[in-house]
Amino acid sequence: MGPENLTLVETTAILLQVLDRSIKYVQVTIESIQQYLASTGATLDVQRELGNLFRALGNPDGVYATVRTPEALTPTTFEQFAKYKI
Repeated sequence: MGPENLTLVETTAILLQVLDRSIKYVQVTIESIQQYLASTGATLDVQRELGNLFRALGNPDGVYATVRTPEALTPTTFEQFAKYKI
């Protein structure tokens, strides 16, 4: 985790700047993702498990939540990370 808590809209703005091309954040429902997966032939189990994973990832108090402690932080900003990785 970097030094700032960023929203997905803020993250998108940084990527837009770094990539220097059009990019847009679009929030979709888990159900629409599952419908898309179904249209690609994913089994019901895959649809259900990925839906469960996305729900867990989106839960700020869930199993995947990481508390912002000094040990968990890095001084690297998201912009620095994006420029390095891209």
